[in-house]
Amino acid sequence: MKILNLESGTPFSMGKGKNWSVLNPDVGAEKITLNHALHESGHEFPQHIHDQSIDIILVLEGVVQLRQGEFYTPLEEGEAALIPAGEVHGTVNKSTGTARLISFQIPPDLTLYRGERNKDDTETPKPQPGAESKIEIMALEKGSPRFISVALVRNVFSPQKSSPHARLDYIRLENEQTYMYTNTGSESVIIVLEGTVDLDRLDQNRNLSRFDVVFLRGKEEITLQNYGGVKSLFVHCISQA
Repeated sequence: MKILNLESGTPFSMGKGKNWSVLNPDVGAEKITLNHALHESGHEFPQHIHDQSIDIILVLEGVVQLRQGEFYTPLEEGEAALIPAGEVHGTVNKSTGTARLISFQIPPDLTLYRGERNKDDTETPKPQPGAESKIEIMALEKGSPRFISVALVRNVFSPQKSSPHARLDYIRLENEQTYMYTNTGSESVIIVLEGTVDLDRLDQNRNLSRFDVVFLRGKEEITLQNYGGVKSLFVHCISQA
């Protein structure tokens, strides 16, 4: 288990805006990567394709336009987009405010960090004429419920739906509620979006707050408990590649 933070990643260049690689092979991740982006008005994350990876993009603050050629689809705070491998995509902040996003690639696409996909608009890929976009957008709050009595868990994407390599859950803990998870050989990432939680693992105890990241690899069992008096929100992405 490793504890990271969204704001302590390694910067990488991709269009305009600030982009950080938070989870990558340098910190032990082999099946999943996590990126964090902060884009001001007018900033664009150029269109690109992941040849073998699915991409899951979540908007934490603000709104962006998901770009595919000359087609733009709004992606708002609290929404997530599932982008299959081979699908052209980029994001543009056309609003007047700041947009904060995170994204997972499963399995990792390391060419992103080497700058090989950082091209200007004349060189970026475009959708094929007549093709139909396979991107799915889902509000986190509208995911399918998982019937766990001690926490509100909503499944946003999963292999049982349309995500072949990953599962994304959105979890809410009210005061004194608990979320237990056993990682069984896969890699998974938990990100605190709001509030605070206590993390228990064997004889270790750690308090987590907004933007803290928990990376699990191999067989590990953890418990997250909310003793803060107010709700806590987090997302849990599990690689099944």
